[in-house]
Amino acid sequence: MNLPIFIANRIARTSKHSFSQFIVKICISATCISVAVMILSTAIFDGFTKTITDKFYNSWGNIHVMNFVTPGDNLYINSGLQFNKNLQQQLQQQANVKSVHPYYVQRALLKSKTEMEGILLKGIEKNYLPIIQKGFKLQGQNLNLLDTNYTKQILLSKYTAQKLNVKVNDSLLLYYIANSNELPKARKLQVCGIFETGLQENDKHFAIADIKLLHRLAQDSNYAIYGYELHTKNIDNLQNTSDAIFNNILEAPLKSYTLQERFANVFTWLQLIKKDLNLIYIIVLIVATINMISSTLILILERTHMIGTLKSLGASTNKIASIFFWQSLYISIIGIGLGTILAMVLAFLQHTFHIVKLNPEVYYINYVQVQISIIKTIIIIAGTLIISAILLFIPLLLVKYISPTKALRFD
Repeated sequence: MNLPIFIANRIARTSKHSFSQFIVKICISATCISVAVMILSTAIFDGFTKTITDKFYNSWGNIHVMNFVTPGDNLYINSGLQFNKNLQQQLQQQANVKSVHPYYVQRALLKSKTEMEGILLKGIEKNYLPIIQKGFKLQGQNLNLLDTNYTKQILLSKYTAQKLNVKVNDSLLLYYIANSNELPKARKLQVCGIFETGLQENDKHFAIADIKLLHRLAQDSNYAIYGYELHTKNIDNLQNTSDAIFNNILEAPLKSYTLQERFANVFTWLQLIKKDLNLIYIIVLIVATINMISSTLILILERTHMIGTLKSLGASTNKIASIFFWQSLYISIIGIGLGTILAMVLAFLQHTFHIVKLNPEVYYINYVQVQISIIKTIIIIAGTLIISAILLFIPLLLVKYISPTKALRFD
């Protein structure tokens, strides 16, 4: 057996009630907490980011093609765009584009038996229905869109349904006012389903209906739309896809926008959180390494007599230093292992029981989401171990300056 490793094991077994062992336990605890914090912070950030981005993508696609708008304009600015079948086919043929859906937005008033609420109606076509089925939490049935006439159905958000005090299959009146000089147009609609996207601002303002109904109310025979909503196959290169569409297909005044550009405030906020996450990494790594260095120094000072004895017997400084290196490395491995287990257990409990709740009006989600990445967890474990191993050489320099004659007299 390797002599430094053998001695390190003997020290670990015979020092259970010494002061250094107490320091070792503190060091293990600090390393455990540091690793657990890093793994949990990464899991929470990944879960938080993925959940929020998925909610936005499910509600509004990944890329919008519309007339040029100034930065900061909201999603329901009317860009005065006419539907172009050839353009839709060209967009559909792009390599990263999965589907293309024209959409239309119209202001209206909904009236139930007891309540009245202003709303923005998002008009959709038939091929948009699978996206609602997949991405929205839906109670009841999806819209039954017809090929010829418009459908007298509406999808309400859970928020709007509660405000209007209606349930699935209830009827309500839709009022549309083109301008102040005309009487409002009314349509009786059936609530076929109630959806919940998890985006409070979106659910407060929007309902979903047949695009043909909206055109009929507006008496629009030219099939005006607000824009094209594109869903992509891969979300990692949205900007490249958007740039390719703009450079190769579109002509002024048309412009393509990624959803990050349309919701710049939200995605900028997520990037700021990521910067805070990097700061957390730095702080907890500093705490872990300082504790490790302190623990190693105490181990060396407590074993000064042993160091002097080994030096007097001819042991080299490097061999003696390696004893404490392996002992400190054992401490790091134990702390990292316990921290990983602790993080996994806490992540499982949060994922299963939703212990930590959030205000959806502020954070867009009801509870803290966690998503453990095996690759990132391995990087955190390996990174912590490598940094600890490198910094351990700092206290080990003390071994070089311990004199055998003075050490043997040290008590």
